[in-house]
Amino acid sequence: MRTLIRSGSGEHGGPLVICGNVIVNSGFETFCDGRPCGWEASSPLGYPLADGTWFYEGHYGAYFGGYNYAADRLWQPFDVPTDIVGSAKLTYRWYIRSTEGTTNDWDHLKVWVRDSNGNTITPNPLDTRDNTNPREMWQITYEIPVDLSGYAGQGLYLSFEADTDYSLPTSFFVDNVTLDILHTGEIAGEDLGGSELPAHGPRHQQYSRGTCLASPLSPTESRLRRAFGRAPAQFDNRAFCWHNRDYDEYK
Repeated sequence: MRTLIRSGSGEHGGPLVICGNVIVNSGFETFCDGRPCGWEASSPLGYPLADGTWFYEGHYGAYFGGYNYAADRLWQPFDVPTDIVGSAKLTYRWYIRSTEGTTNDWDHLKVWVRDSNGNTITPNPLDTRDNTNPREMWQITYEIPVDLSGYAGQGLYLSFEADTDYSLPTSFFVDNVTLDILHTGEIAGEDLGGSELPAHGPRHQQYSRGTCLASPLSPTESRLRRAFGRAPAQFDNRAFCWHNRDYDEYK
């Protein structure tokens, strides 16, 4: 896992904490040997579970179901930082097409986090979509909290799993998957220091402990985005978070 910010004290004391998306190829835009890079796919009919059929943005998206007796699974490993702070946040876009009715939930898309043995870490899915949900329109599941504190330093899997019954299949499309984790750490060779903490004033009043920055970006925030290795257009204002243990001193 890539660490995201240089540890040390800011001008008001206390470490800065950054939140970053630990999922690679979040938009399914890159393929390796016909499958989305960074993801593992399992489908009884051998589908890659990502293609250009339907997507929220870019040119590709994940595609589950669309046939009877589907049992599709797309998953990606990630490491939980040893210095994780608070709960992770899961966000993704989804779209449903279905020939099923909307009264009973016969076809499902479930999101789980599993451990290295394949066991789910929660008794219920993080999120479930089915044929009774709104269809023919992109929707967003936004910042579902995921408590990973008991798995600090371990490897886990984020898994999307779809099933359909014997008739009237449902297609589930997914795009822009992010799992944001707050933690402390370093960016190799990038001395971010602490001299550019958010300024006092109206913009600063939007902050609370662990919440994320609003636009415009400061020079430090811009360097963080460059260091994270993705274009600014692929981020939104939730992507980077500041925290300072002496926040109340200068709020």
